[in-house]
This record gives sequence, C-alpha cells and structure tokens, in this order.
Amino acid sequence: MTQFAMAKKDLQKSRIMKYFIEAAHKLLIDEGIEKITARKVADLAGYNSATLYNYFSNLDHLICYASMTYLKSYYAELDDFVAGTDVPREIFLKTWELFSKHSFENPKIFKLIFFSPHKNELKQMIETYFDIFPENFGEHRVDLIPMLREGDLKKRNMAIMSKKLGSEIPEDQLETINEIMINLYRATLDAVISGEFENVDDAVSYNMRLIDFTLDLSCASKKSRRTKKKL
Repeated sequence: MTQFAMAKKDLQKSRIMKYFIEAAHKLLIDEGIEKITARKVADLAGYNSATLYNYFSNLDHLICYASMTYLKSYYAELDDFVAGTDVPREIFLKTWELFSKHSFENPKIFKLIFFSPHKNELKQMIETYFDIFPENFGEHRVDLIPMLREGDLKKRNMAIMSKKLGSEIPEDQLETINEIMINLYRATLDAVISGEFENVDDAVSYNMRLIDFTLDLSCASKKSRRTKKKL
C-alpha cells in the first residue's frame, strides 16, 4: 500500500470514528448512558451496527470515547483557573479542585473514563480522540501538558505532583501518596454517585480537604527527616 493510500485510509477511519463518537455523545446527552444501544448509535451515525465493531471493540469502548467530550470544558477552563499563582502547591491543588468539580458534575461519565476496563489503553485513546477532535484539547501551559496527555489517573496525578511538589514530598513516598490520593478521590466519586452529598460543592470541598491533608502529612514527614539529619 502506498503512503498516499495509507493516509487516505487513516483519514477515512478517523472520519467514521468521528461520526460514531458524535452520535454516541448526542445519545449520552439526550437519553443517558443506560439507554444507549449499538443500533441507536449506528442509526444516528448513518451506518449499520456491524460497521461500529470495525472501529470499536464493543459499545462500552465507543461510549468511553464519547465520554471524553466531557473533558473539553475541563481542559478549556484549566489554564485560567490556575492563573494568578506561581506557588507550586497552589497550582497542584487548583488542578485537583477543577477536576473534582467537573467529575462530580458528571460522576458516572468520569468513572467510565478513568476506571473502566479500558483504563489501561486510555492514554492511546486520549491521543486518538484529540487527533480526531484537536479543537477540544486547546492550548495549554507547558507544565500542564504532560498531565493532560496521560490517560491513567495515577500517571496524570504523578505527572503534575512530581513536577510541582517533588522537592516537598520524600521521594520514597511519592508513589504511596499518589496511590492514596487516587483512592480517596475514587471513594468520593463513588459517594457522589450513590447520592451521599447534597451538592457538587460539598463533594469538592470534602475531596480537597482529603487531598490537602494528605499533602500536609507527606510534607511534614520530609521536614521531620530534615530535622533529624540536623540533629
């Protein structure tokens, strides 16, 4: 196959995937995730159901792609939200605050994106999605891009935490702190889904207290080690 033919084939693949993703996203908004079927998506996209499976492993795989459209508003707000401070800890906490807000507004969608069976291939899926919809990624500060390009939530958090707080947290505790934060966030996300919070603001405040407290403990641990060394 010539280079031109390969490029043409890739373009066709992207175009058809875009039709299916847009159709699935419309159904997400109009009918909700529970009522989406392969037949409904295919009909709306203008193809038959069999074609869907030529581009997506199953319906959940497609829905996960369609759910990424909900990242658009988070990505669009992020740079302005962290603007106004150069303090590394504040930048880190602001990324968490905005992410918490958007995810708690659409908890089932964000759980599907970051905790679905497809989470191990999420980085590639995110790259593919933003190749198809580059306008949804936008322009971002250089220090935020590694986080935004990652798929796995632990890797996303580690990308920004190690860059902003690597000097404040003991190196041998970074992985543990990261794991704790993600587990706390997931527990809060599940609590939002089960209706344990009266509103999104309460859930965000609760999650931020947990993240902040975890940081305080880890930073205090490093200060304690420094003090012992001086003694």
